Amino acid sequence: MAGTVTLSTYLWLTLTHAPRAQVTTATTLVLITCGLWLLTLTARPLTSWRLGLVALMGTIAVLGVVAPPVRAFFLLAWPTPGVWWVIALMAGLAVGGIELVHLVRRRIVRGRG
Repeated sequence: MAGTVTLSTYLWLTLTHAPRAQVTTATTLVLITCGLWLLTLTARPLTSWRLGLVALMGTIAVLGVVAPPVRAFFLLAWPTPGVWWVIALMAGLAVGGIELVHLVRRRIVRGRG
């Protein structure tokens, strides 16, 4: 799911001729969102320290986009408003898809046991 949505984000922004730094930033943020959601999924039930871990990881990811040396190394740029919409849409699709796969898998496993 994460790979499909990340590649779809890359394709969408590349076909709309977005600048390379915007494409890299968007795909990176979508993939980070997927990773954070998977972390949240595996950390359930969310106790205070687990929620703190997820929040810390999210904060570090945002700092990576804000810090100039990290941005330069990974070819990241602060997203434009249009790119933010693409990131939000694709990250939302990824989160929904990850949750759907998790729910279906849980029902299949529960049905076997």
